[in-house]
Amino acid sequence: MVEAGAGVLKVGTVLGRIRDTGVCRRFNPAASDGTQIACAIVDEEAVVDDADRCCHAILSGADFPVADLVFMDHVTLEQRSDAIAQLKARPCEIDLK
Repeated sequence: MVEAGAGVLKVGTVLGRIRDTGVCRRFNPAASDGTQIACAIVDEEAVVDDADRCCHAILSGADFPVADLVFMDHVTLEQRSDAIAQLKARPCEIDLK
């Protein structure tokens, strides 16, 4: 489930999960609500406007090219590397090429 107001989520968008609600938003390394930990990758474009919405996302056990990951503009290269490591460490790892 992705939080209302997320707008257009392109394929490859990296998500984090809000600790208190379990709802996802874009990965945000500056946050402290849980979304600073990468947990999924959107694998089908979705528009999330006025209400929380389910969208297709890779949670584990899939191949995905690192070059196709989508981050918010302010996410640094170091933070992107950290997110990739977090995704690779998922229980059934995501194979990022």
